[in-house]
Formats: sequence, structure tokens, C-alpha cells
Amino acid sequence: MIEKIIPGYEKIELERDIFLINTKNKNQAAIDIEEFLGIIEKKYTTNNEDEIPYQPLAWYLNAILKSKIVLLHMVGNDKKDYKATNAEYSLYAGLALGLGKEVLIIAPAPFQAPIDYSDILVEYSSAVDCTNKIETWLNNWDKKEQKIASVQNKADESNDKELNLLKLGIGYGVAENEKFENSNNFVEIEAYIKATQKQKALIIGRKGTGKTEIFLRLQENFNNDKNNYNIVIKPDSDDLLDNVELSNLYNTTRSKKAFLTTVWQYVIFSKIFMQIFINSKNLGLTEKEFSDIDNYHKENKELFTLNFYGMILYIADKYANQNIMRDPSLLDKIKKRLSPMITIINNYFENRKYQKITILADNLDKGWAAESDLDIQSLMLVCLMEYLDLLNNQYMSKVRIHSVVFLRKDIYQYILRYVREPDKMAMDVIEIQWDSFPGLLKNVIDKRMLNVLDMDKDVEKIWGNYFNLSRSDHPFERIRSQIVNRPRDAIYFISKLFESAVNNDQLTVSDKDFDYALDAYSKFLHNNLTAELKAEFPMIEDILMALQRVYTGLLRQIEFIPIDNFYKIVQKILNKEETGKFINALMQNNYLVAIIKRNNRVITTYNELLLAEQEKTFNFFKKNKILLNMKLIPFAE
Repeated sequence: MIEKIIPGYEKIELERDIFLINTKNKNQAAIDIEEFLGIIEKKYTTNNEDEIPYQPLAWYLNAILKSKIVLLHMVGNDKKDYKATNAEYSLYAGLALGLGKEVLIIAPAPFQAPIDYSDILVEYSSAVDCTNKIETWLNNWDKKEQKIASVQNKADESNDKELNLLKLGIGYGVAENEKFENSNNFVEIEAYIKATQKQKALIIGRKGTGKTEIFLRLQENFNNDKNNYNIVIKPDSDDLLDNVELSNLYNTTRSKKAFLTTVWQYVIFSKIFMQIFINSKNLGLTEKEFSDIDNYHKENKELFTLNFYGMILYIADKYANQNIMRDPSLLDKIKKRLSPMITIINNYFENRKYQKITILADNLDKGWAAESDLDIQSLMLVCLMEYLDLLNNQYMSKVRIHSVVFLRKDIYQYILRYVREPDKMAMDVIEIQWDSFPGLLKNVIDKRMLNVLDMDKDVEKIWGNYFNLSRSDHPFERIRSQIVNRPRDAIYFISKLFESAVNNDQLTVSDKDFDYALDAYSKFLHNNLTAELKAEFPMIEDILMALQRVYTGLLRQIEFIPIDNFYKIVQKILNKEETGKFINALMQNNYLVAIIKRNNRVITTYNELLLAEQEKTFNFFKKNKILLNMKLIPFAE
């Protein structure tokens, strides 16, 4: 069976320690597992369903084959569709065991495992318990690990080429889920350079534009600066708030923002304090300084492992059954509890020159979904950005603070409605742009190819050896013409080209492999589009289905929809004003352009489109039509 799904599977080499199949329900344990694997420096990949919601069986098989360990995080019995998800994950566990892999299943207690899996199942009671048990299991595994000899040296030249195609192919798309082993693979784009220069930066970009890779490189650079205190604000799961009645803490927007700002103050200062505490024995502190730091840490140990939602729980527990309306001094009470820590930190930096604090925040929007409480999430993000403005002037005048926050572009656009001074926030924004720099996007792909094949030069030889197309232009230009210009899109599309070649028993990519890649990419884009726009347009899937019933197969050839037809279909679901906003969002995200049929003039912005419609109304184009080029609108089958 495996030979049919992955031809030549027996030649696939081990490339990583762990393949993590993480729960679809992003609870705190799920988030902490990925953070833990990064900290212990195990090379791993994961099924990141936030980015690519669906992967075929071949992808999972390939990831299993390339990994020494398969770690499966099951869905709790209290979650929706847990039976179907856990049955799917059980299949992967069985495949991994059949292929001789080390397998660990971890699940929230209580959890009833099939009897033949009981010896590889570990139940956990909390997120901390989960990572502790994984750590214990991995330590035991490390003691008995045996190195597996590579088969590549035994292959002849023909087999080498086939093996390299496999390495470039089915597994190539996985690279985006893994941290680069070598920072030389990183391409320094304008957003990265600006982020190192600005004191406060908000980096925005669409899904797949490389925000997390920039975050990792910044984190690495700042960690190498001995005068820098690197503070990383991590995401946490909003399921932590399920049992908290937030109205006990506030019941007006103003009091809500005041409370959330205080929570950020707690989070940021506790992380700064912890950095000082960890290094306190090597900092040449006076006896009093050391005593103050040590004593405060002992008295507040539970404070220093918390992120935003965890801190809300902590404060809610400390001040149960109180709210700001009944007790206007509640915020003062909370800040009074925080005050000794701020004093210790300020005293520490008072007489130390050239010290810097860097605050990095990535994936804070991890739980962003239309069904979530977007009000609390939006205010959370806005309050962080506004608090960072205050931090230098109000508390940390003796130390330079550099902050970089990463957000998806659609989320940034959504939260602007909660911002008092949107123009001021816009001054901090750095948008990741790839459309203007196609050469940089190719550079990303080139470096990944060289990395996969363990080469350091002559990337054009790779393109020549593994692409056999009828067109004379460079293979990358043909690929770029089919995709949205983002690293993840290019990586995914190319992976499907190589996957098709392997499935067809070819040693090179040919023209016919593009049909296979386009079908897979259509689903990929569909998932991206719905993820990016569902918060603002909850009915987007209904809109796409309505369009699909009339216009299908749009990625197989360039097709056009008369704008009047588009309005007729969409306005059955959205009103006129919402339809305009929907078209604007599609055009802003490069999913849609308009064409003036008479002269093939391309319109890429909604304002231009409105002007063209007005011209048409006044009979300047009475024999002309405005068409929507739907080439980049994806439809799922």
C-alpha cells in the first residue's frame, strides 16, 4: 500500500527527531508542546492546521518515514468531533508502529485508549503535566537511541537523482513548519531590516509571508547581544478563560481597556524580572539587590510562568467577586501588588549603562477565529500596542526598549476599529511585501532547495535537472504566474509539482504535473482565503459555494465573471455595502482584479473599480464591460 502512495518510500532518509501530530483543538497543552520541543532543540515538524488545514495521507506517511519519533496529541473526549479526529490519529499511530517508529500518544485525562495502544499512551492533567511527561519519555528514549545508517551512499547515480526528487518532493512543503538549522538560509527582506532599526515596530503580513521566520531571526540576533534582555511574549489558549466570568472584573469598555493594560503590565514586568533573576548570580549584584530579587521570586513563584490569559486567571483568582464598578480602587489594588516588582527592576537598571530590553511578540493571534470572542482578542492586541508606547516614558527611562509585534494583516485591519488613534499606530507598521521583489522570493526557494539537497552553490543546475517544461522561460516564472507571491505558496506549489512527478514515476517535473499542483493549490488557497476573511465575513464559505455553483474550474484557465453577475450572486448573501467591503478585501489580498474588456486595462484597487463603474454609468464605456478576473479565487471540490 505504501509503495502505491509513495513510490520509492524505502529510500527516504531520516531527517528529524520528532513528527508531532498535534490536536486540532489548540488548548494550552497543544501550544506548550510546540514551545517545549523548540526549547529542547529537537528537530521536529508538525501538522500546522492553522496554516494548511488539510494534508493528504501521503504527506503524513512521508513525515512519519522521515522521523524517528511520532508524537500524537489526542483530542479530549469533551471536544466536538473528538471520535473522528482520534480515529484518524489512531490510524497514523498504527502506520508509525508498523513502520518501526517510536510512538507516544498523549491525551488529556480521563482518556480511554484501545487496549493495543495502552502501553504507549500517557494521560496528563494540565499543560505543565503534559510537557513534564513528554520530557520524561524523551529522556528515556535518548538513552536507548541508536543511529540509523544512511542508505544514500549505496545508491547509484540514477538512484541518487530519484532519491533527491523524493527529498525535494513530498517532504519539501514540510520545511516551512521547521526552524532552519542554519541562519544562512534566511533571506533578509526589507521588513526584517526595518524591524532591527525602529524602536517600536508592528510587522504585518498575510498568512505565509514569513512573519515567524523573521521573528526567529530577530530572536536569535537579540539573544547574541550580551547587553540585551530578550523578552518573548508567547501565545496562550483562550480556553483558559472558559471558567472566568470577566464581567466580575469590568463591565464597561473603558474599564475593560484599563484592566487589560494592567494585565500586560503584569506580563511584561514579570518576564523582565525573570530574566534578571535567572542571571542574578552572574550580574555582580549588591547583597541587598540579590536579596530583594530572591525574596520577591520566592513569594510570587506562580507569577513568572504566565502569559496574557494565564495572567487574567491569576488576577481573577486574587480578586474574586470584585469589579471596577463596585470598587473603583480595584485597579489601584492590582497595581499596588505589582509595584514592588517594578521598583526592583527600576533600581536594577538605574546604575547600569547600555542595557537594552527587547520585547518580541509573535502568534498572539493564534486563537483568532470567527467563533471566538474577537472583542476581547482585539482589545488585548490594541492594549499591548498602546502600552508599549507608555513603557519607555512611564517606567523604563534608564534603559532602551525595542519592541516588535507580529500580526496577520487581516487581523491588523480588523482591530483598527478599536484603536483611538489609528494614524499613530500606522506609523509603527511595517508590511511584508513580496510582490515588488520577485527576485527575493526566488532566492527563498533557491536557498531551501540547496538546503534540502545539502548543496552550497549552483542552484540553476537543480532547476535544470529537475524541470523539463515545454516553455522557454525559467520554471520559477511559470510557477510565480500561478500563485500569490508568498513564500508558503511557492513552497507548497513546488512541493506538489515534485509530488506529482514522483507519483508518475518521473525523474523531472513536466507540464502535466501543473494540473495536479493547481488542484492541490486551489484547496490550499481556499483555506487561506476563508481563514483570512472569515472573521469579517462569517458567510464567506456560503459566498464561495454560491460562486462555485456558477463558475467552476477557475484555476485551470483564466476565466472572467461579469461584475453584474458577481453582484447578483453575492448580494443574495451580503447587502450592497457589505458586498463592496468584500470586493475591497479580495482586491487588497490579491485574490481578485478587474479588467476593462475593451482595452484589457487591469484594475487592482477597489477605488479604481468604483471610478470605472461610474464611467460606465455615464456611458463612457457603453459598449464595454467590466469583468472580474477570478484566477486567484479558489474553490474547494
